[in-house]
Amino acid sequence: METQKQIQLLRHHLLDMSKLTHRAVDYAIKGYRLGSPEFCRFVRRSDLQFGELRRRVNALCRKLLMKDVISDPRSLMNEMVTDPDIRFTISALLICDALHAICTAAFEIAHHTMMLLESACSPACEALEKLCHLANRMMCLSIVALFKNQTQHAEAVLQNHEAIARLAGQATSNLREAARHAAIPAALQLAITNSLSQIARQAHTIAEATVYWLAGRRNALQPGAFPRLQPSTNP
Repeated sequence: METQKQIQLLRHHLLDMSKLTHRAVDYAIKGYRLGSPEFCRFVRRSDLQFGELRRRVNALCRKLLMKDVISDPRSLMNEMVTDPDIRFTISALLICDALHAICTAAFEIAHHTMMLLESACSPACEALEKLCHLANRMMCLSIVALFKNQTQHAEAVLQNHEAIARLAGQATSNLREAARHAAIPAALQLAITNSLSQIARQAHTIAEATVYWLAGRRNALQPGAFPRLQPSTNP
């Protein structure tokens, strides 16, 4: 009974972390797309709460797995684990790290957007606009998959590598061309492109961890290979 209480508490903390993370991503992307310094400043307002939740998640996972130190959560997935509670605990470690990386990427987007707003001109980039939408959508679906216990949403995220890679490549190419005329703004948008790609990669990690937890499968696809996102899938 005590273990189940700890598992429920772990799920609750992960849900709270996910909400804070998605809010940070949403604010960062809105800050960039709308040119809003107010949204950019909102990105970091939950730092302390997020840090405390991260500490609690890691402490609970160490307790449930009976390990004092866990340096590489992914290595635990190599073991044959039939207990779904143990699989969930291992997944929670990976998800916790992924959420932290996503928050860091959101902070970087906000930071570079604030710098971009100070520049006189910003080269338009349609591919970067589309990348904003897709990265945010992948974040939504990965959270839905985790808390609705539904692998189809996770599989949808895992099918997005080609779309992400294509958009990131297009944005990078366009912005390098734009850098000939507006070097600093283009460089800042390239940094935002890299942060959005990081968000997409970490959403893949969350989806992969969810599939491992629910179905006992790991490395559902080759690293970096996401299936195509179905437009009709609603988070």
